[in-house]
Parts: sequence; structure tokens; C-alpha cells
Amino acid sequence: MKIKSTLRSFLICCSSLPAAILFTQTAHAIDSTYTQASNGTWSGGPWTAGIPTAAGDIARITPNWSGGRTTTLDSARTIGTMTLGDTTAIFYRLDFRGSGTVAAPTLLTFDNLGSNALLSPISTVNGSSNLFRNTMAILLNDPLNIDNTSSDVLQLQCHVTANAAGTKTISNISTGTGAIQFDTSVIADGGGGKIAILQNSATSPMVLLGNNRRRIFFR
Repeated sequence: MKIKSTLRSFLICCSSLPAAILFTQTAHAIDSTYTQASNGTWSGGPWTAGIPTAAGDIARITPNWSGGRTTTLDSARTIGTMTLGDTTAIFYRLDFRGSGTVAAPTLLTFDNLGSNALLSPISTVNGSSNLFRNTMAILLNDPLNIDNTSSDVLQLQCHVTANAAGTKTISNISTGTGAIQFDTSVIADGGGGKIAILQNSATSPMVLLGNNRRRIFFR
């Protein structure tokens, strides 16, 4: 039979192809919301669409808290975007920390697949600052936009370090009035790259403490 012969030839041809060609899958970034209303860990979640852990992933830490909460980054993760804050009527602070130590912090890498990454506090936090502790550290594979839509401070005690070649610009594009505050000695070049600062918000000041004051500002 001609049909059977043709089908047999097709199957023989396909069987010689590499499996990677026959069964190619494309990984897609996820957009996932952290829903733990009490103190918790990144790995423990729960997350609505899986644990954000890859370049381009969107992590939203936006539960309805009944008080200030601590979320612990308990292993190294990579994401493209992070939004955070209590989004309901009474807004409470987020204390975001690593499971590591000051000397060996847990790493959070911002990698948005070649586009600018984003860090965005999205709510007022009841008169106190959202806080990134120095038991974690931020690495930048891409430039980072910070959009603080809150009226309170985003305080970064953690180290923020370039992690790839080229200039990694940290841009304050905030639409709220809350300041972006970098504490003493947290911004550093590294990975063959350099850090630059761009103050590009008319409403939110950028506060650099200690040696960070030596950084160049662009407007």
C-alpha cells in the first residue's frame, strides 16, 4: 500500500531526529501572587501561579495583612519584577529579609531578559517603611526601575550590586511621595558592570547615605 509505505518512511525519518527537535518546549515567565497573610517564606508561599524563580518572572507580595509582616527569602531566586505591599484599607509594612547572614546574604537577582527590571512598593504602609534587610542582597543583571507609589519610605539596607557587564542604572521613577533610601555602603559595582543612579521622579526623593553619596546623579 502506498499510504502505508509513505507513513513508514515518515516515521523512520522522524525517528532519526534529535529528541530536542521533536519535543521542544518554550519556558514562559510566570506572574504569581504571594498570598501568605502571616509571616512566611518565599519557598513556602503559597503562590497563585507557582514560585517565581526565573528571569522575567513577576513576583507580587501583596496579601491582606492584619499587621506588619516578615517574608523571608530562604533561597537564591531570580525575577524580573517585584511588587509589594498591603493593598487593603489599613496598610502594614513588609519586612523582607534573607535566611542568610550579613556576611553571606541570600541573593535576589533582577533579570528581566534584557529589559529594565522593576521594584515597586504599591501601597502606603501605615506610617512605616517597607524594609529590605541586609541578610539578603540584590544583584542586577539588568537596569532597575524603582516605582514607589506609596507615601512612605522604601528602605534598602541590603547590598545592591551589578552582576553583569555594562551600566546597570537604578532609576527612581516613583509616582508616589515616599522616598527611596539606600543605607550605608550598599551600592557597588561588580560582575564586570557598574551602577549608576538616575533621579527621575518629581515627587519621590532619592536618599543616599554614607559612601553612596559619592554616586553620580543624573536628571
